[in-house]
Order: sequence, then structure tokens, then C-alpha cells
Amino acid sequence: MYLGFVITIFSIAILYQRVISSFARAALFFILTNRWYIRYEEKIMLAKFGPEFEAYRNETRRWI
Repeated sequence: MYLGFVITIFSIAILYQRVISSFARAALFFILTNRWYIRYEEKIMLAKFGPEFEAYRNETRRWI
């Protein structure tokens, strides 16, 4: 889902040719999502599903 958002933001940047500001927004979204949203969600999932989620997380890449 988050990867789709980043791709969409980059696509809009290319479409409207707002290169610097739109790419900066996409980069900011990527950083915030990676550092805050995903870590928060992973913490909740780990508390809820325990070792099963840990095994899943070890086998699955974060942004796919």
C-alpha cells in the first residue's frame, strides 16, 4: 500500500513537471512512512501475533 502511494506521488510529480517540490514530498512521505508508520504497525502486529509475525517479517521485505 505504501509503495503504491510513493509510486503515485512520483508519477504525479512527473505528470505535472513539478520536479523538485513533488519529489521532495515523495521522499518525505517515504521517510516518514518507513520510520514511523511501518514501525508502529509492526510493533502492534508483533504484540498481536508474536513469533508468527516475527517469522513472516524475517522472510518478507518491508516495501513489497
